[in-house]
Amino acid sequence: MADDFSTLDLGSSMKLYRQIFIFWVPILMINIAGLSTLPESLSVRMSRIVLTNVSGLLGIVSLFLFRREIIRSRRFFFLILAALFLLNGLVFGLFHVCKHWIIYLDDWSEFYEYQYAAQAYFLLLSGCITYLVIDLSFGDLKSLRKLMLASVLVGGVWGYLFYPYFVNPKYLYSTPDIEDYRSIRAAMNELQSGGERNSSVELIASLAMRYGPKSGKLGIQCSKEIREARVTEVLPYFRGDDVNLLIYRPLWQRQLLMALLSLALILAFILYQYLADPPKSAYMEKILWCLLPYCSFEALHYYAFIHARAFDEFVTLGMYGTYASVGVMIPFLALLMLRLRFIETVEGRFYEHRLIQNPSRITRWRDSFDNWILRQFMSTKELEHRFLIQPEESVWKDITHGQS
Repeated sequence: MADDFSTLDLGSSMKLYRQIFIFWVPILMINIAGLSTLPESLSVRMSRIVLTNVSGLLGIVSLFLFRREIIRSRRFFFLILAALFLLNGLVFGLFHVCKHWIIYLDDWSEFYEYQYAAQAYFLLLSGCITYLVIDLSFGDLKSLRKLMLASVLVGGVWGYLFYPYFVNPKYLYSTPDIEDYRSIRAAMNELQSGGERNSSVELIASLAMRYGPKSGKLGIQCSKEIREARVTEVLPYFRGDDVNLLIYRPLWQRQLLMALLSLALILAFILYQYLADPPKSAYMEKILWCLLPYCSFEALHYYAFIHARAFDEFVTLGMYGTYASVGVMIPFLALLMLRLRFIETVEGRFYEHRLIQNPSRITRWRDSFDNWILRQFMSTKELEHRFLIQPEESVWKDITHGQS
């Protein structure tokens, strides 16, 4: 079988790369300008710059795939994927450029940007995975029905988890954790104003219940032991910026659930593929498989954030987690580029058209990864003889357009 890219000449490849680069440069500049305004350390800013720019490049390549994809239903996947990575790769830098140089934004703007961008990110991530699983599993279903099914499945879970944030944009400041934090802070302020500098947990707990009657763990209906345990649990978050861990923890918990949903869908597809393995578009399965470690890292990141006990620990976890994600995004980018180059070839267009018309009459396409794996276990001569397939007459007529 011929190499995937035998008919894609060097000039066409360079033109394609040049177009992608031209679209990527503005994103690169915006991110560098926006992230340079942050008061964070150089190492943290560099990790953000790497993540946003790789995400932006993935978004641009996904847009090219959306425009050039042969299978119509597949275009929806690449459109959602482009929105996902452009959101992750452009919004953060663009927001800080606008905030620092263009328009005035109040103190709550950064909180809202983080909160709603995170929610949109996981809606798109789980949405593109769900759509691709449905598309690969139910090829005969119409594109709009696939999109509607994915929207109902993902939108239902996402809406259930995040609707409080749209009813009350400051929902994170009204959670039980923050109510308890305010009650303890008020009690400590009262004690300090009375000259009590080193207050005991018992004394803080006895005063805190006056300020938090709605709290489930500091209210008057709770026992003395429960209130003291709650004060002991919350007091460590009075150091520096550690209160941010209490504020964002409910959001991170919901993001973790969305990441686990995406993982479950990918694993379900792998099980389906093991049981029934029909011919599929080149590289699409591997694109989905590459999303498995990506979603695994997302779930691991937010699990670690939830259990972080200091803000500095959270920053360090975020920086190392960023590089772990980028380590998966680079091979994912390579897969997208391989898919893009494949559908630019004569062989690729022919295979995809035959897949649409009658997939039962063609064999599975061996892409570059399949060939590499086979070469590790089989000799070249054995490989050529075992996988040489003579085309049927009808197929040959399709290739030659009926010419003798």
